[in-house]
Amino acid sequence: MIKIRVPATTANLGPGFDCLGLALKLYLNLEIEEIEEGLVIQYQGEGAEKFSAKKKEETLIWKSINLVLKKTHKDISKKGLKIKVLNKIPFARGLGSSASAIIGGIVGAVRLYNIDLTNQEILELALSLEGHMDNIVPALIGGLTLAYKTGQEEIKWARIKTPLDLRIVLAVPEFTLNTGEMRKILPQKIALSEAKFNLSRSALLVNALQNSDWGVLAEAMEDRLHQPYRAPFIPGIEDM
Repeated sequence: MIKIRVPATTANLGPGFDCLGLALKLYLNLEIEEIEEGLVIQYQGEGAEKFSAKKKEETLIWKSINLVLKKTHKDISKKGLKIKVLNKIPFARGLGSSASAIIGGIVGAVRLYNIDLTNQEILELALSLEGHMDNIVPALIGGLTLAYKTGQEEIKWARIKTPLDLRIVLAVPEFTLNTGEMRKILPQKIALSEAKFNLSRSALLVNALQNSDWGVLAEAMEDRLHQPYRAPFIPGIEDM
């Protein structure tokens, strides 16, 4: 048996749209072991009411495990698998629950079957299931991360040092928002002035976090690429 703990993540951090992400102390816990036959998934915690044993093959955790097995040509047809899930990450609340499930499944398969994959290869597999690298990268690497792609579309990342006295407070709404729908409302083109605004705020945010300059943090978190368009769908956000 192997045990995996994957953090929740908050991405699109302030002005860092699609690139800055932060791992949180809120976890998806998995226990995975081989059994004689079949696939058994026992699910507890957030999202348990939506889990159906009849559709266990459709869970992101199993899809991620299966993806690793197919990509590495690993045959486990003579054995079964048991997965115990304890999930503390709310679904569809901007906390990267999908990214955590995918990373948990991939890393679980790698460890259980002693498959040799680098972090780079794990990220590439994960992104084939979940297109948001600003969630995927901190879920795997931890901490505050900057994710980006090279001109050849290769995934790269950097881990940004953060002060030990940084504390995060989460406001988790009772309603849910679909990530795909929220992306559709964003404009495909922006003015140069808006791009300049976000570039300056992104640099300011990284500097503030690295130097514990909390006095400018509110200003550094300002954004003009995604927050203004999504705010109308989040009641009470202007009061926070």
